Amino acid sequence: MTMKRMKWTMLISLLLACVLLSACTPKAPEGSQGLELYLTDVSVIAGGGFLINEYECEVLGIGSFEGSDLVIPATHTFDDLAEEIMKSAKEKGDREYMEQAKNLLKSFAVVQIAAHAFEGCTQLTSVIIPDSVRSIGSSAFAGCSNLQSVVLPDSIESVSGNAFDGCPDSLFTEYENGMYLGNAENPYLVLMRVKDRTADTFTIHPDTRELAAGVFEDYVALKRISLPQHITSFYFSGC
Repeated sequence: MTMKRMKWTMLISLLLACVLLSACTPKAPEGSQGLELYLTDVSVIAGGGFLINEYECEVLGIGSFEGSDLVIPATHTFDDLAEEIMKSAKEKGDREYMEQAKNLLKSFAVVQIAAHAFEGCTQLTSVIIPDSVRSIGSSAFAGCSNLQSVVLPDSIESVSGNAFDGCPDSLFTEYENGMYLGNAENPYLVLMRVKDRTADTFTIHPDTRELAAGVFEDYVALKRISLPQHITSFYFSGC
């Protein structure tokens, strides 16, 4: 990587730290509902060994949103950030990087919900999570005691086992000894909880695609489990 590329990579990192942390919530664009969102750096190696910075979006918190029915946006724009980077590039007279900086003048996919993002948000009664989201962090919706409906996308790859701790039992769909979350097409998408940890057998619903992290942790009574063939990644700790 040339010194010029390193210089501008450092500039973007500083701007992300200074600009986004202080200004991503105010003047949120239509569709963000005032949520706190953060742009994360995903560096990839392109042809020839060049380092290219790609960016994805993470939901950090509820921000100024005051409603009860939350629809997480699939994309988000950071106009203030893009303008700041373009201004700096123009002042330096670096035309090459000005062209590269234009990549920030676009919408970014919202791919994850951060740990504790909506913890204790008791005003929430329904949440719709878009297809862009791949992961939901620890305690993301913990303590949302009035939550009645959650729609998870088929794209989901990782859900923390305690992401919905403290939410009503009625939020989940039950099957035998398990409690699940999903969507209208597949309410058994993710196994979230075990109802009775004294049972020595467990059968997972055949339509389940993911197991919440730690769902079987310390399930000491478990002796036999029936897994759908398409579930290839699982972890049993303390069983």
